[in-house]
Amino acid sequence: MLNPPKTILLVDDESSVREIMKMALEAWGYGVWLAEDGEEALSMTRAHGPKVVLSDVIMPKLDGLGLLRSLKRWNPELPVILFTAHPTIEDAVSAMKEGAADVLTKPIDFRKLKQDLEEILADEPEKGRSSYGDSSRAELRRHA
Repeated sequence: MLNPPKTILLVDDESSVREIMKMALEAWGYGVWLAEDGEEALSMTRAHGPKVVLSDVIMPKLDGLGLLRSLKRWNPELPVILFTAHPTIEDAVSAMKEGAADVLTKPIDFRKLKQDLEEILADEPEKGRSSYGDSSRAELRRHA
């Protein structure tokens, strides 16, 4: 019997970003659910239990950092990867302190995203990396 695909919830208010990322994720063998904002993502997460949440930071209603906080209160072990077109060290530090598995910049480096997902879903112990340059989580915390 084949295992069902591991499911990822993809959250972005831009439909073109959702569709491009969905195509890549499905090509890699993942099941993908789509949400337009953080509120919809919370509802879908509670109903369906994805293995990973990928979320934009800047969105209407509930932004990515607010979504991250809510998800971590609901399930502290749920991996959340945030991405943004407007990266700042402060946002990366805040996201990592709140428990983000990684913070990626737009345009998305799909090789980095695929690597992150493979590591997270293989249950590897190293979590909390950031792709802001070569900064590690410890380096980001020093900026706080």
